[in-house]
Amino acid sequence: MPKAADIKKSKKIVNLILIVIGSLSLGLGVVGIVLPIIPTTPFFLLTLACYTKGSQKFERWFKGTKLYKKHLEPFVKTRAMTNANKVKVLLLVTVLISIPIILVDVLPMRIFLGVIIAAHYFMFIFKVKSVSKAELNRMFAEIKEREERESAENQKLQGGQVGL
Repeated sequence: MPKAADIKKSKKIVNLILIVIGSLSLGLGVVGIVLPIIPTTPFFLLTLACYTKGSQKFERWFKGTKLYKKHLEPFVKTRAMTNANKVKVLLLVTVLISIPIILVDVLPMRIFLGVIIAAHYFMFIFKVKSVSKAELNRMFAEIKEREERESAENQKLQGGQVGL
């Protein structure tokens, strides 16, 4: 039976690996801002996932950056993307997952990776709403405005300024 110290040590190692992967993904996302052939959004999504699982400190830091607010927050809040972004994400996922499909000579693994690609296409075609850039900006602005109103109302309630 593993000792508590061993479990804690392996959890720290996993968290460190997640932070490293998240940081590499962040770097690729930043490169994607400059080089249009590399899509930014999927790398920032991977960064967010890794930081969320690996470290609350890194997650809070990333969510506070302009990179997150500009490139990822609109998608996270609206669950919508432009068709151009959808195509970039799907192409990147397809290429990246196709590499091991080609290199690995294990049929069950190839089938599994093919299912992952199909699931990505299903999600992006049927679950992620396609909108124009202007519509995405409008949706995001509405959500931000509603959140600010709710935040102001909560502050009033907490401050005891509600008259009965």
